[in-house]
Amino acid sequence: KQCDIPKIKHGSLYRENVYRLYFPVTVGRWFHYSCDAGFVTDAQQFWDRITCTRDGWSPAVPCRRQCIFNYLENGYSPSRQTKHIQGDSIKVDCYPGFTLQNKQSLLTCTESGWDPPPKCIAVSK
Repeated sequence: KQCDIPKIKHGSLYRENVYRLYFPVTVGRWFHYSCDAGFVTDAQQFWDRITCTRDGWSPAVPCRRQCIFNYLENGYSPSRQTKHIQGDSIKVDCYPGFTLQNKQSLLTCTESGWDPPPKCIAVSK
């Protein structure tokens, strides 16, 4: 099994224009990559490795959104900002008489940011 050049959504392969000549590559080969602003590698470092495996590239999703939680409109904000990675969910508390959209109590970090947005809205009676 061989791997073609990886498509790194929200990131790029280190020196891709040079290494492009070496593809496809055999299982076990790895390359450094970095992520765009607002996204992080698996190791949450600036550079990380992406490796050709029998099942394709690992990690399969090399760059994931990093969401910062530091304020909840009409709700209880954290005492200090916290960082979360795409796929993480956190429970939040709105002020009495307020709720997140769709009466949810969880915010989920998605590829495009928090869902629902960190804003509590008045409960309709």
